[in-house]
Amino acid sequence: MVGVRPGRDAAARRAAGALRSAVRGGIAVTKTVASAAAAAPPPAASWQPTAGVRRHLRRFTPLLVMALLAAAALLLHHELRNYHYAEVRRALLAISWRTRLTALGLTALSYAMLTGYDALALRYLQRPLPYRRTALASFLGYVFAHNIGLSVFGGAAPRYRLYSAWGLAPGEIALLIGFTGVTFWLGICTVVGMALVLDAHALAPVVHVSPDVAHALGGGLLALAAAYVLLTVWRRQPLQVREWTIPLPRPPIALAQLVVSAADWVVAAAVLSCWRRSLRSSISERR
Repeated sequence: MVGVRPGRDAAARRAAGALRSAVRGGIAVTKTVASAAAAAPPPAASWQPTAGVRRHLRRFTPLLVMALLAAAALLLHHELRNYHYAEVRRALLAISWRTRLTALGLTALSYAMLTGYDALALRYLQRPLPYRRTALASFLGYVFAHNIGLSVFGGAAPRYRLYSAWGLAPGEIALLIGFTGVTFWLGICTVVGMALVLDAHALAPVVHVSPDVAHALGGGLLALAAAYVLLTVWRRQPLQVREWTIPLPRPPIALAQLVVSAADWVVAAAVLSCWRRSLRSSISERR
């Protein structure tokens, strides 16, 4: 037993040496891998605006707002160039207070209904916001859009400014603006289509077509609005337009788009009807 112990001790020493070498080699490999990982470039991240880009956006946004206001003033001047202040004042004073208050109330109701456009769009995006913020963005957007006359694009600047500050991404804001534009045209197709179908003979001279053509146009507009709602029922997959993926709204939201927009257009038409009747009566009295 004593004679074989030295051999065993030598084998044990060799095994311990091999183990120490393996551990040292593993540590060296680990350090090499860690240093290589630290030296490797980070993975490419999605593009985010730099501080300089954000600074330029903050600088040029007020200029864009001022340019939109100047464009609105020029458009108003162009529309009113053939009228004099005294004539406008006399015409407004000839309108009764009852008509003024009725038109003012209907206008307020129309702007309140317009907030439904943005509220539905935020529900479609699944990005709910407090109603006071939704109402502010909608009101400012449509004040610019209605006075400049660019419908969808006129209200894009204030919407982008506000919604980006409230956490929406640029792509989400683009979808929101597109959604409100679709809502806007759904109402036009529904109201104009119904008017042409129900009273084609009276409206045919307005659109400079025969009553039969006016009736067919009305049916086509109603079919277009109905096709949008049915598309949301039948198709579940998003629409693919080049690199853009556009998810379709759920059928209840699409139906709400049609109802809210059509009701808003009816209220807006009621405002114009109030002013028109009052102006006609004042003109007939003067004659």
